[in-house]
Amino acid sequence: MRIATGTVGYLGYSDPSKNGMLLALYRRILDRSSLYRVDLVCLPGGYLQVKDDTQKDELAAILVAEAKKRNIAVAVGIDLSAKRQPPWDHNYENILIRHYSLPLFAICWTPKQDNVSNCWRERSTRHDNASLVPAHALSEERRLPVQDGWVEILMCGEIFNQSIRSHIVRHKENLNAAIVLGHESRGFRVWNGMKILSKEGLITLCSVHTERKGGMKFRYDPGGVCRSTQDADIVLNADLPAKLSRTEPRVELKIWDV
Repeated sequence: MRIATGTVGYLGYSDPSKNGMLLALYRRILDRSSLYRVDLVCLPGGYLQVKDDTQKDELAAILVAEAKKRNIAVAVGIDLSAKRQPPWDHNYENILIRHYSLPLFAICWTPKQDNVSNCWRERSTRHDNASLVPAHALSEERRLPVQDGWVEILMCGEIFNQSIRSHIVRHKENLNAAIVLGHESRGFRVWNGMKILSKEGLITLCSVHTERKGGMKFRYDPGGVCRSTQDADIVLNADLPAKLSRTEPRVELKIWDV
């Protein structure tokens, strides 16, 4: 299968008023990916920001409809605005985790399950709150059948959760890759959890927001072998003339054969 992961700039990130622009960019990403015969497109955690569950469901329906038109599987992050509003701190976050109510989601769809649209909630955000996740959430199956294989989708901080990683490893038969939808590259430490999974025999990939041109496209192969690269196969909104303002974030995607 062919999987596109990579980096998206911060322009529009965490701003619900920019969803229209980001949806238009999403369509362009899918169109370009179609030219490369990509089977699955993965965009970062919080690619879209919404005000409430109703808007989340509306935008999720749009994401899925656009993917269906092009027959491409997708995994895209949507956050509720509560994530960006005070009094958000570690104590409040821990309460949300205990009640399985973090307002951070992955919207996923695949042609292999045409009538199924998945909306998976992030379960934990850091290694030090991993133990707070309810047991039933730890064992959720979050797999997508893509082309002739399967991929596991993780939301950002879930990669730090040893219980989640262990569950994936125990059920890794027929699993081709684990993919992390990261939020921000600032203070990025997701690669360490990715490397741990890869040492258990899994290809691990990641998409994330970054300010950098040529940001790293992370990939670890079985045995902990690093194949990460700054190279991109798809670049949208490349360098502008000095006096022009950017109206869309830069997108760099690497296409991986898995």
